[in-house]
Amino acid sequence: MDDSDSEGVVPEIEGCSYEYFYKYHLERNLPCIIKGVGRNWKATKLWANDNKPNFKYLRSEYAESVVTVYNCKEKYFNSHPTSEMKFEDYLNYWQKYSKAEDKSGMELLYLKDWHMKNENKNDDFYEVPLYFSSDWLNEYLVAVGKDDYRFVYMGPLGSWTPLHKDVMNTFSWSVNICGYKKWLLLHPGEEKKLMDKSGKLPLSVDNLPEDIRHCYIIQQPGDAIFVPSGWYHQVWNLKDTISINHNWINVTSISRMENSLGIGLQDVQKEISHLSKENDFQAQCEAILRCDVGMNHEDFFEFIRFITLRRLRKYNTQQQETELENQMLKRDIEACQESLMQIFNHLNETQMDEAMNMCLQMSTIIFNKTR
Repeated sequence: MDDSDSEGVVPEIEGCSYEYFYKYHLERNLPCIIKGVGRNWKATKLWANDNKPNFKYLRSEYAESVVTVYNCKEKYFNSHPTSEMKFEDYLNYWQKYSKAEDKSGMELLYLKDWHMKNENKNDDFYEVPLYFSSDWLNEYLVAVGKDDYRFVYMGPLGSWTPLHKDVMNTFSWSVNICGYKKWLLLHPGEEKKLMDKSGKLPLSVDNLPEDIRHCYIIQQPGDAIFVPSGWYHQVWNLKDTISINHNWINVTSISRMENSLGIGLQDVQKEISHLSKENDFQAQCEAILRCDVGMNHEDFFEFIRFITLRRLRKYNTQQQETELENQMLKRDIEACQESLMQIFNHLNETQMDEAMNMCLQMSTIIFNKTR
């Protein structure tokens, strides 16, 4: 029996089937902890010793990389100020910080959003778990050579990430290589109770009002946490911690991504409504939307077009080998068709023609599925 509907309870699961995870967590958009996911990863064996960072190994392999660090002791709008440094210098800082008895005069630096896999494509330091393998977003971004949403995080005891929800209403997953994290997750909509009169959220939630539906999680080494779409969360490192994290989209969350773009566009239109009589007003709004969230409706069409053509090609060549792969493929095709129909009014004439052609091909497949 699944208990993820219980107030404040996040279930721990181990060895469950993909269909179980799909039914109880992806479709229902509910969090969970999956035990032991990273237990046998290369990163787990080489990046850490006795649940502590292996500074010697990390320095020998990645010293020259340039990384972005966040100063957790300072505020910059709704985040922390950032700077760049060589990874070797960050490791030197980290060791010095961890050994210092008096840290009051030191910066508290958290290395985040490192595209390590993109930089080291042949370094198989982890494997994407089956549960998270249907990842449209990174499949597309890696194939077209754009920045991905596959990250490495590293930080000392006390480093933390402010209250936020993930970009474009994506899912996220995170696996600890070493260390422990404390997570606060708010049920969707509960964040509104924390907003001030101007609609702004606090950077940190230290004393949570009792009427807010929430979950606390302590994440252990090797465990994965699944963070659903639209769930605001805040994260603290309880020890020196290294984690691998993905933002991702699949058949169960693509509609939320499209909705977030629609809401984002409406916000931009409202913000620059004084320019609404300009001939290129809509183009200006889409350009601002791309700057704000990294994608606009033109980009979204190219993304869905890419996934659709891949899935049609796979279906037509019968590349799927198992019943699970067959089910996943047909689910993807149905979701691609729905996504194209949802954004149809945002497309130009050429894109509309192509979208209609793809939808007709997918309709034939869906019809055959239901006969």
